[in-house]
Amino acid sequence: MAVRCGFFAGAVLILLVSSGVPAGLAESIRGPAAQDVGEYRVGIGDVLRLQIFDGKETHERATRVRPDGKITVDLAGSVHVLDFTPTQIGEVLKLRLQKFYRVPEITVYVEEFVSQKVLVIGNVKTPGTYSLMGEDRVLDLLARAGWISVPAVSGADQVVLLRNNARESLSLSAMLAGAKLDQNRPLQRGDVLYVIASGEKGMVRVQGEVASPGKVWIERDPMWVTDGLTAVGGVTDRADPSRALIVRADGSHVPLNLEDVLQGTTPPNAAPPLRDGDVLYVPQKITVGVFVLGMVRSPGRYDLPAGSRVLKAVARAGYHVPGANLDSTRLVRVSRTGQTKVFQVQLDRLLHDRQFQEDIELADGDVVFVPKSVISNIGDFWGKIWPLVRVDIQNIQTASD
Repeated sequence: MAVRCGFFAGAVLILLVSSGVPAGLAESIRGPAAQDVGEYRVGIGDVLRLQIFDGKETHERATRVRPDGKITVDLAGSVHVLDFTPTQIGEVLKLRLQKFYRVPEITVYVEEFVSQKVLVIGNVKTPGTYSLMGEDRVLDLLARAGWISVPAVSGADQVVLLRNNARESLSLSAMLAGAKLDQNRPLQRGDVLYVIASGEKGMVRVQGEVASPGKVWIERDPMWVTDGLTAVGGVTDRADPSRALIVRADGSHVPLNLEDVLQGTTPPNAAPPLRDGDVLYVPQKITVGVFVLGMVRSPGRYDLPAGSRVLKAVARAGYHVPGANLDSTRLVRVSRTGQTKVFQVQLDRLLHDRQFQEDIELADGDVVFVPKSVISNIGDFWGKIWPLVRVDIQNIQTASD
């Protein structure tokens, strides 16, 4: 006869296995194929307590599930338990120990729940990671997280269950009222419960060439693409906003040219707003356009594959000519916001010492300048050299038009 205790904070799952062995149960049974799908399935790191009665006395010990999914039991040897229920573990042990004990009685329970974790975030008093204890459901985890931290208002009691790449919206008030108890879903390892606070409208994902790809919660309606990009730290130097894309929850695609929006010449509402379940994707540039000027054989503008570095650009320009001061080479980069950075490139070390780890990846619009004389300080560069470089750039752009 099996007895199963209820589950709540601090509860322990106890299963008493009778001496009878069900017909047809093989040692090779795997947990996922078991019929008792409601019972807790053991994972890596869980601590099991085993009580074995050999007919005369009870032997008790605790053992942790190893990374290979097994435990070691005296006389039974190494036993695979990963994804088994405690009941199944007891049955397998009985099969093993029948060789040594006439009618062994075995009790198996989970002493420490370690492997099965879910994340509870949003409008709860104690957000964080929680270990599942048996048949934990949505309301069980919300109770352990202290329920909501801010009283729910109209439209603010929604709970979102994120599982793998799917999402499901649940009504907290309906579950508590007993109207929709079917929404009190059993939870699985890796689930995320997000309790939406007042004013939040859902979630989008921002991916691709952005500083911190990830999930962004919608806090206002409408949510512009600039809001989503700001939340993840903006785009990288390798991004191509002109080929951005919104993938809607229904699978439809909305192509975007965000170049003017990010530069501030076009208002954010010129682009479609983001909706719950959207994915905003910013791709990498296929090519970057850079200028290589100064003491090189073929000064000009070059389109290079994205990810190219300074040495590749100099090679495309025919390398340097006699008299070039290689270690005074400068890389000038102008960001989308108009900020300018100057990097010193020790080109001699790249060419002759092959210190390729010092090579700098190029961004669209970069200018590589190889001077004739030593550039002693940044003031000299801006005051004397940069104005002449800008004239060269303008001449190249005019010629290409």
